[in-house]
Amino acid sequence: MLESMNTIHKIVELGCSNGWRLNNFYKKFNGVNCFGVDASIKAIENGKKRYPHITFFHGLLSQIPLEEEFDLVIVSFVLHSLVSV
Repeated sequence: MLESMNTIHKIVELGCSNGWRLNNFYKKFNGVNCFGVDASIKAIENGKKRYPHITFFHGLLSQIPLEEEFDLVIVSFVLHSLVSV
């Protein structure tokens, strides 16, 4: 559990779909900076229309298009898609 919501300033979700989960965090953490990455161009386009306060990036987990630090990283329902070689 997070000790204080005041420590959360930047959140990224890897495999964010259209950003619906990030939008919930945005509301809960009073307008925190949210970033989402997803492989689906359709999901990213939909998210940009529905949640203009979220910054979206099209990309794969093998090549995440971000080099920033985040206070919270969400990776939910994504790991089951990874295949070990």
